[in-house]
Amino acid sequence: MAKSEFCKRHQLHSYAVLPLREKECLWRESLTNEARKAIKRSQQAGLRVEILRGQSAVAVPFYELYLVSMKRLGVPPHPREFFANLADGFGDQVVSAAVIHQERRIAYLLGIITGKRLQVYVSASDPQAWPMRPNDLAHWELMNWAFAAGITVFDFGSARYAGQIHFKQKWGVTFQDYSYYLIGPANSDLISRVHSINSSSKLMATAAGLWRHMVPVRLSSVLGRPIRKYLTK
Repeated sequence: MAKSEFCKRHQLHSYAVLPLREKECLWRESLTNEARKAIKRSQQAGLRVEILRGQSAVAVPFYELYLVSMKRLGVPPHPREFFANLADGFGDQVVSAAVIHQERRIAYLLGIITGKRLQVYVSASDPQAWPMRPNDLAHWELMNWAFAAGITVFDFGSARYAGQIHFKQKWGVTFQDYSYYLIGPANSDLISRVHSINSSSKLMATAAGLWRHMVPVRLSSVLGRPIRKYLTK
């Protein structure tokens, strides 16, 4: 979109994308050695991935693992019905890679297909399983499934923090600006009233710490419901 006196661009952060190719090409030419080692470790641990679509993509134990992950991040979660409604509305466009260890699902990577693009939306996992690198395997298998399904772009989502950026860099992504545009009369005071939440501010960091340490997992969904609608993600 062109920038003009009637259209103001505000950059928020970046997002990471990877053009999908044949599995062997991605392995040799896109993935870093760190990514390849992580995938090999998960495979040696006996992990496997099942691709799920629609309501099955968010069935038990997806939400339970999601709550644990959101508490760790210090972020109020969406209510359970949010994901049920998402699957109702988008149907088989909602896809998840469920990582299984000894018949138990230990991690999920949830995404939504739009045209020829698959955008990753939620990553949720059991922290006790992290040494086996289930999140890396989920990304790798979902990429390969997406390419076989005719999808050409794998969207890793936002890259705001050092940890996010490092994780996504190892897959050979490119980073693009994520911005929003305000359209309206030049110098309108309405533009000054529009703002987004600065999740890196001291206030937000303090709130996240309090949520992380004081809110029990079993209550986080209930307490997070009235807060979540004010958050950007």
